[in-house]
Amino acid sequence: MLKDKKPLQKIYQIIMLLLAIVCIASLLSIVIGLTKSGGTDPSNPDNIKVSDRTDKYQIPNNPTDYQREIYESLARVTNSIKDINTEDLSELAKEVTRSFIADYFTWSNKRGSYDVGGLDYVFGPTHSNFSWSAREYYYNDLDILMKDYGVENLPTVSNINIQSVEHMTDKYKWKTTVHDWTTNEDYEQVEEYDAYLVKADWQYDLKEGSTYDPSNLPNDGNFMLVVRDGRLEVGYYHEFWVRGLADE
Repeated sequence: MLKDKKPLQKIYQIIMLLLAIVCIASLLSIVIGLTKSGGTDPSNPDNIKVSDRTDKYQIPNNPTDYQREIYESLARVTNSIKDINTEDLSELAKEVTRSFIADYFTWSNKRGSYDVGGLDYVFGPTHSNFSWSAREYYYNDLDILMKDYGVENLPTVSNINIQSVEHMTDKYKWKTTVHDWTTNEDYEQVEEYDAYLVKADWQYDLKEGSTYDPSNLPNDGNFMLVVRDGRLEVGYYHEFWVRGLADE
């Protein structure tokens, strides 16, 4: 005698229906999550809330309120530029310099000596050298200072003042070594970039009760801003002359 298969078919249909409901619910959850967060933004991987943003520069990690304010200004200026190769970039040079100073010289939001600030604004070809120099110099004792004072009691950059901006008449020259695979020989290549010289000074804020003395920290400098890959980048800070700068 043949068994009635209808109960088994109904169970199978119920299971498939439940699976379909679970899949639909999961998809809706993903869509809603992306909608709320605005999707994955490479310039803002941590979904930090800002009123203005740009895909040319990342929002600093764990930004102070001052850094957030500076980034929003940087984003507005960046987004207003139609042609970076023909327009005057003096205002952008100011904002990139302010952004770099606020991130690089602030210690109170860092996680350790390895957490070098401002690297997103650094001239691409010097990124590794600059990061190494920073860890050897400005960030060298940060782990010890964090332990002795507490990271919240370390300096926070404030009141950045742009003294002057100059569009350089001479090009910024970057010397590199290129290998020719057809001849198996190396040769020097000099690349030239449009550049701006920015002079700035800044102050440091300390949390009330902090005993750290910031008087020996840098509080002014000259910055060379280089036009590269559709944006301005910091070619050097006055104590970080870029290795490979071609002789004039």
